[in-house]
Amino acid sequence: MKKALLSLAGFDPTGGAGVLLDCKVFELLGFQGLGIITANTVQNTQKVKKFFSTSSQLIIEQFNTLQEDIKIEGVKVGMIGDKQSYSGIKHILNSSKNIHRIIDPILKAGSGKWLINKSEINNLYEELIPLAEIITPNIFEASLLIDMEINSIDDMKKAAERIYNKWKVKSIIKGGHLKSDKAIDLAFDGKNFLILEEKKIKNKIHGTGCFFSSALLGYLCLNNSFFEACNSAKELTSRAIKKSIKIGKGQKIIIFKSLSNYS
Repeated sequence: MKKALLSLAGFDPTGGAGVLLDCKVFELLGFQGLGIITANTVQNTQKVKKFFSTSSQLIIEQFNTLQEDIKIEGVKVGMIGDKQSYSGIKHILNSSKNIHRIIDPILKAGSGKWLINKSEINNLYEELIPLAEIITPNIFEASLLIDMEINSIDDMKKAAERIYNKWKVKSIIKGGHLKSDKAIDLAFDGKNFLILEEKKIKNKIHGTGCFFSSALLGYLCLNNSFFEACNSAKELTSRAIKKSIKIGKGQKIIIFKSLSNYS
């Protein structure tokens, strides 16, 4: 029977991020992609106009019904939306403690639009993050979650240690916005650091964070260790970025065919 992974994330009508992209990544790695939409967005490749969060009752009913029928091997949380969907997401993470669980904090769109009520950030994530196994913030998201500036690899290490000390979760801090000619990410398992580097691609590409965190979940569920999964997810994301395409006037999106398409 085909194994299934679940994305709890926003719906992006372009297919370049959120639930649609997560499910494509899961299927690329051989899993069935399941999706529960936490928020509907009004957006295109240029901008996000608004979003509408899903009720927790609907999220819980969808999850419970899936669980009655399908064994879920791993869960990834992307865009939360707001407190309307919060209880539903918390219920799912509480019900999934024996499987891999990743939270990719989605706070702001690349175009600048906030995808969460700023005043709710700390309250919403304070209880969700300890329910995760791994979180994958970029440096902007990590800086908001732990209230520190991140401008260097040393700062990233300090941030990862703070995250672990506060919530006891592993982290990958994505450093694509650092001033460097390389895209540098930092993984921390509570004891050891792993620095992941690739040459930075300067084109604006939509959904790369979603792609990475979904690939990470997939590789973990293929029985890779944490650092092995980080390496494989970074490599696959970098290969996919090089194959991105334009479908509109704004950011590029990643095209999907097969793993061999990214070679």
